[in-house]
Amino acid sequence: MFIILFTILWGILLCLVLSAPFSYTPLFMILFIISIAVLVSAKKMLIINKKYIIYSIISFIFSYVLSCYVIFKPHTQSFINFGTISQNKKAVIFYCEGEMEKYTPYYTNYFLQKTPFYLKPIYSYKIKKIYSELEVNSKNNNLSLVARDVKSSILSYKPYYFYIAYSGYTPTLKDAIVYAVNDGCSEIIIINYTANNNLMEKTRKYIDYNKLTSNGVNIKFTKSVQETGEFQQYITEKIINMPAKFDGIILLTKNTDIATIIKSHINENYRKDDIFLITDDLDYGIRYFIEKGCNNVLYICLDESSSGIMAEYYYPKIALRYSDKIKIVGIKDWGYDKLLVKAAIKCFLEEEKK
Repeated sequence: MFIILFTILWGILLCLVLSAPFSYTPLFMILFIISIAVLVSAKKMLIINKKYIIYSIISFIFSYVLSCYVIFKPHTQSFINFGTISQNKKAVIFYCEGEMEKYTPYYTNYFLQKTPFYLKPIYSYKIKKIYSELEVNSKNNNLSLVARDVKSSILSYKPYYFYIAYSGYTPTLKDAIVYAVNDGCSEIIIINYTANNNLMEKTRKYIDYNKLTSNGVNIKFTKSVQETGEFQQYITEKIINMPAKFDGIILLTKNTDIATIIKSHINENYRKDDIFLITDDLDYGIRYFIEKGCNNVLYICLDESSSGIMAEYYYPKIALRYSDKIKIVGIKDWGYDKLLVKAAIKCFLEEEKK
């Protein structure tokens, strides 16, 4: 029985060592060493037989799995007060692809949405190591600047309630909707500052839109800012104004329609020859241009509104593997520009008039 208590502790410690920030690791390792020392010193109290070994293994697995669930469990639904709804109050939510600024176990769920919860500590450890190299994730900085200018423009136009929401950080879209409803807003327009053109369906798994509608709250999603001429003009000009000349350009995206439009704009204004490749696989794109004998390649992350883990860690790692064969330059994200602000406002105004 004595050893079962220790296996329960070890299951908890294993989960914590894998998922907790590195600053806590020394504490957990000290607890583990102390537990081993206590166990060895109390060896006379141990009863080693097959039955207790099996119970110990079961206890270890159970404590580990339970710890995983507690750490990574879904966020509980916030209270919504539909009694304060007013037809005169409207809200705007600027929704973008933010990520946690420093490593936190709970927010790794954004990167691990399709991972079983009992495996999340293992994958969290990998993300934790990435953050130890990045130190601080600055992805939210440019997003905040665009949101600030959008807010200033919209509030000078009409007295809307304004909120910002992130896909991988706080406040989430669900949080922002709850804030808006509790403030009495009967209509909520969500500005889609992401590359995803089907946000409502994507977010249905954690937001009950039918319940909101039945309680008098009208939710509207704008189209993606990628679909505006302002966005496409901005990306086109950014590529054209690059000081270097490239014999290969990778448009890194899952949205081939938008990439095709941008490609045609560049062909009209910059290069007539076909030096473009549209793909969502940077590794494939680089190998494609190496096989074509290219020497100077540019990749543009069309789906990255701001540079987070993908743009700052994974893509440079891929590019580094081929650095001895080809010169590779990357535009890691959309950045910040007045044209991007105009694109977001245009999406809002189009939805508002419907």
